[in-house]
Amino acid sequence: MEELDNSKKYSILALPKWYPSKLDLQLGIFLKKHILAVAQKHKVHVLYVVGDKHLKTNFEFVNTQSENFYETIAYFSYAECKISPMKVAVNAILYLFAFSIAYFRFVKKNIKPDFIHVHIFGRTSLIAYFFKLFKSIPYIVSEQSSLFITDKFSKRNFFYRMLVRLSARNANLITAVSEVLKTRMLAYGLNNTYFVIPNVVEVSKNEIKFESKDKIIALSVADLFDSVKNISDVIKAVKYAIDEGYNFEYHIIGGGYDSDLLMKMAEKYGLLGKYIFFHGRQPNTFVLDFMHKIDFLITNSNYETFSVVTAEALANGKPVIATKCGGPESFVDSKVGILIDVGNLQQLKEALIAMLKTYHTYNSDEIINSVKTKFSFQSIANQFDEVYSNLFLIK
Repeated sequence: MEELDNSKKYSILALPKWYPSKLDLQLGIFLKKHILAVAQKHKVHVLYVVGDKHLKTNFEFVNTQSENFYETIAYFSYAECKISPMKVAVNAILYLFAFSIAYFRFVKKNIKPDFIHVHIFGRTSLIAYFFKLFKSIPYIVSEQSSLFITDKFSKRNFFYRMLVRLSARNANLITAVSEVLKTRMLAYGLNNTYFVIPNVVEVSKNEIKFESKDKIIALSVADLFDSVKNISDVIKAVKYAIDEGYNFEYHIIGGGYDSDLLMKMAEKYGLLGKYIFFHGRQPNTFVLDFMHKIDFLITNSNYETFSVVTAEALANGKPVIATKCGGPESFVDSKVGILIDVGNLQQLKEALIAMLKTYHTYNSDEIINSVKTKFSFQSIANQFDEVYSNLFLIK
């Protein structure tokens, strides 16, 4: 056994479960930032496989390359079958075909990985387990899925839970983005050595100046699944504040299953296009640039493993209203915003009114400094180096 030397540059095969692609520009952007942080010091090849039901060929491979960073996105023609088990089986086979072709055609000729870095348990961690079993290539898993901070994992089928536990047990180590997530994963029996490494948090690189505005601007950024993000309660709180005589705008960036429902709700209250504005799904650069325009952010999630957007708002000097939902409470305090209980509409209304009155009193430099050093690319790169120093290669 040979201990990894963290002063050495390693070849790493990164296997993310989610990743930005032509199908969804926002999906897994936080995973990509982890990978880009690692690529500051090591040679990383990303291999992401995704089904595309609109693909006109069986497979399509898109490759990107820059210094230390190689990216292969493998699309396969997603099969639509009326029989659900057959659909799962057929698409699993197509997934493996796409992975195999991409690995042998593009990845293998560019790198011989010293180890595999899996981002999120699933097919990717199972593949990594087989690489370790048959090729003696070690792997680590970085987890930040909300699956483990809810009861959703326990509701997954027995076979899935068994495979996740198998790949967790055999990983060389595991990282989680928060202590809460780590604790919940251990409670589910995903036993291993854990390190807590938070998400990367960025600020916009563009110097943007907006015309003076006569309204306060609040923002939420979320996948619009209301059972998770609870945007409907924010709309109710906004309606309450407007009725109380406060003049402000509430902007929502993101899309998802409940987009139409939430737009109709805002329209029913007479707020759509006047006080509430929906921007749909947008790339991360749009979000970061939009942060210059806002006065504060609202995160009203029922659960989060970290909440990158909350930290991004702080990194841009903006105060936040956030729920104690698993992630924000680890870096939000009274100096940078207001914490409220999950699912408490009354607290949300009170926090919104308080923030409308006091947002301008927060010290933006103090807010920025609260996250600047902890969540930068350089900081995360250094933390992963520390993790890699604890990983052992098996000869």
